[in-house]
Amino acid sequence: MAELVDEAIRSILQQTFFDFEFIIIDDASDDDTSLVLRFYLDERIVLVRNNSNIGNYAC
Repeated sequence: MAELVDEAIRSILQQTFFDFEFIIIDDASDDDTSLVLRFYLDERIVLVRNNSNIGNYAC
């Protein structure tokens, strides 16, 4: 659901509160999510990519 990821990220980054760390975990997605994430160069984003899908709880 890469299109939903893009919409969600844009929504969070456009908030009026700017002093935060936005941690995004790509749990070995198999769609275009990783391509979407590459376009965001915002210093508030911390991107973690898993080599294999380990599930919500482990992430």
